[in-house]
Amino acid sequence: MRNGTGVRSFAGATAAAVVAALIVVAVPGAAHAATGDASISGTVEGGYISDGAGYATAYRLVDGQWLSEAGADIAADGTYSLIGLSAGTYRVSFTDLAGIGWDDEGNQYTAWAEWWDDAMTSTSATDVVVADSASITGINADLNSVQGQYAWPELTGMARPGSTLVADPGAWPAGIPLMYEWYVDGEYIDGATSDRLRLTTAHAGKSVYVVVWGEMNPGYWEGKNSDPVAVELPSIQTGKPTIGGIAVVGSTLTAAAGTWTAGATLSYQWSANGAAIAKATGATYTITAAQLGKKLTVTVTGARDGYASASSTSASTAAVKTGTLKAAAPAIAGSVAVGSTLTAKPGSWTGGTAFTYQWYADGKAIKGATKSTLKLVAAQQGKKISVKVTGKQSGYVTAAKTSASTAKAAKVATPTVSGSASVGAKLTAKGGTWTSGTKLTYQWYADGTKISGATKSTFTVASAQRGKQLTVKTTGKKSGYATVTTTSKATTRVPTVATPKIGGTTKATMTLTASTGSWTSGTAFGYQWYANGKAISGATKKTLTLSNALVGKKITVKVTGKKSGYTTVSKTSAATGAVKSGKSKPASKTSCPSGYPIKGNQTTRHTTDWIYHVPGGQFYNATHPEECFASEKAAQQAGYRASQR
Repeated sequence: MRNGTGVRSFAGATAAAVVAALIVVAVPGAAHAATGDASISGTVEGGYISDGAGYATAYRLVDGQWLSEAGADIAADGTYSLIGLSAGTYRVSFTDLAGIGWDDEGNQYTAWAEWWDDAMTSTSATDVVVADSASITGINADLNSVQGQYAWPELTGMARPGSTLVADPGAWPAGIPLMYEWYVDGEYIDGATSDRLRLTTAHAGKSVYVVVWGEMNPGYWEGKNSDPVAVELPSIQTGKPTIGGIAVVGSTLTAAAGTWTAGATLSYQWSANGAAIAKATGATYTITAAQLGKKLTVTVTGARDGYASASSTSASTAAVKTGTLKAAAPAIAGSVAVGSTLTAKPGSWTGGTAFTYQWYADGKAIKGATKSTLKLVAAQQGKKISVKVTGKQSGYVTAAKTSASTAKAAKVATPTVSGSASVGAKLTAKGGTWTSGTKLTYQWYADGTKISGATKSTFTVASAQRGKQLTVKTTGKKSGYATVTTTSKATTRVPTVATPKIGGTTKATMTLTASTGSWTSGTAFGYQWYANGKAISGATKKTLTLSNALVGKKITVKVTGKKSGYTTVSKTSAATGAVKSGKSKPASKTSCPSGYPIKGNQTTRHTTDWIYHVPGGQFYNATHPEECFASEKAAQQAGYRASQR
């Protein structure tokens, strides 16, 4: 039977309710085509007929069934005329077409429909007998006064979970069978077929209505629905919030929610003088300067599925008073020495506090010293330094804290290092001028790492310091004064060096070569050759050819190594033996001494046409030398020319 129901008014009804709450006219029998020339006419008023919306239908009794034989629109003035009727017994149906349509099963539904008779004294139509070619007039209808037209159901009872809704079916013709169907949000409730419905939390927040069906004629049911009612959500049991804490700027208040319905989710909103405080939505709230002089409350809202949210507000606090700043005694960082900079560390204060500073020397304010730092000058030498920090923040009482005094400010100096930063060299630290009576101690470092045992003013560089920069820290101590440590400027890096060696024969005209040995990679070298300790002019290359002028002298070479960032170091070789002459007397009539292999032969005595022979030459073994030479150059210097070879 859930083909549809009548609807009293579409105003406020949901789309689902409109579809489910319309009437289907259950016509007994199939349609039958009109074949005669009789007619039925009349006038209809009421409903939507004044708008020209309506339809009249003639049903003829055929073999015990009422068959639709003819239909006609109802004109705007309410008149209608059903023509082409055969002789027979008829009943006429008048339909107000507001809301006409078809359901999912193809059945037509309309907003209003009823059987009518001329007297309009019952909901059952009176038979109209029509003869052949007869024109029956005066079959009229008033849709506003039909018995049963407004017999709409009414719902009584509280529309809330746990209550029962009772359907009052309204005025129906006496004795007709009634049936009930209940709907929630337009969906049929299975099994809900009595005149009452027990509401549960499943219905909360939804729309419920009932459809009452009456069997107007055998096989014909008319349904009418009640107005929908909104089922209330059950109310959450609220607690009475209270506020714990002191109403002063900077303090934290805590909300105690009280007792609420189990399972409720609680949210919070803090307010000042009734105005919500932005972002103040936690169970705790830290008072800011913006609330100074205002009274605070907290509103707790409870929410739970299936329940209506509810809120409860606490009593007000006292007016918020000025807060007390959390303050700390400042500390002073830095070396208490003339030329050094001290820094004031305020410590832990209330967040957002702004600070001002005043520095003191022996308790007397230093003029203009109002920043967080102070560079000590000669005027502060021998005095104790302190600083006062003043904290200010809106809503709080201004607070000031003074640091402990330092020891007396000392006069200090930065040490200097003299000497060559090279392996084996001695470095000397000079402490400079400190406060009279200051005792100085020293500590040497290599690349910032303390050198064990290096605690004197002098330090001999060891091979362990190769490639590193050296510094020295000087610590000055004097009773009543601050102990201060100063650090020298770093030296250049200590290079890897070696003592050069000389290779070659120390005879005139022969060439000597300097070998540098192993130095720091990338070192560039310079050379200077010496004879008996005296620099040889122009002898600045890696090699030196010995001249006759150097005969009898001992030769050395000084190598100087340079590399950016490293100490420039010079190293001198050991001396050679005395340089010998480039020529010698023959060892025998046919041979020369070892070391002088060149034979000088004077082919014609007392002339200058002299020839020298080298070992392996064509006539070398046959030549009787008058002189022997260490090199061909020596022979050439003596006036000899080379022989043919």
